[in-house]
Amino acid sequence: MKKIKLLLFLIPFVTLLVASYLGYENYKNKKPNEIHKVRVGYIEKSEVEFDSIKEYAKESIYGTYSSTAPRIYKGSKYQFKKHILDNYTSEAFDDNGYLVLRFYINHKGEVFLHDTIELNHAYEAFDLNDSLVNQLTALSFRKENWNPFGDNKNNYYMHLTYMVARP
Repeated sequence: MKKIKLLLFLIPFVTLLVASYLGYENYKNKKPNEIHKVRVGYIEKSEVEFDSIKEYAKESIYGTYSSTAPRIYKGSKYQFKKHILDNYTSEAFDDNGYLVLRFYINHKGEVFLHDTIELNHAYEAFDLNDSLVNQLTALSFRKENWNPFGDNKNNYYMHLTYMVARP
C-alpha cells in the first residue's frame, strides 16, 4: 500500500520536473529576436528606415500598442489632428485606402524608427501616392507633435492610421 501511495506522489512530481526541463530547454534554444517578434510594437530593423537607432536601442520601450497615446501627444490628440488637417493638402490626391504609421519616439520627442504600411480598403497591400505618404509622414513625425517626458529614458511605441478616401 505504501508503494502505491509513493508511486502516486512520484509520478506527477517527475512529470512536472520533465515538463519544466523541456520547456526551459525550448525557451533557451530560441534566439532572442524570435521571442520578441511576436510582441505588439515590434518593428523589423532591417526592413525600415531609421536615423539613430544605435543611440536609443539600449533604452527600454514604454507602453504597449497605444497605451501611451493620451500622454504622448504634445497638447492633446485634438491639437495633433487639427495640425494635420490644417496643413494637409489633399486636392492633388485621388487615392483610397489606409496609411498606417508605426514608430518609436525617444525621450526627447524625436521619431527614430518607423514602419509605413499602405493598404487598400480590403486591407491588402497597396501603393498609395508617394507624395501623399511623404506629406502625412512628415506632418506626423514632427518633433513638435510629441511630448518628450523630460528625464525619463524610455522610448515610446506609437501608431497612427489614416483613412485616405475620395468620394
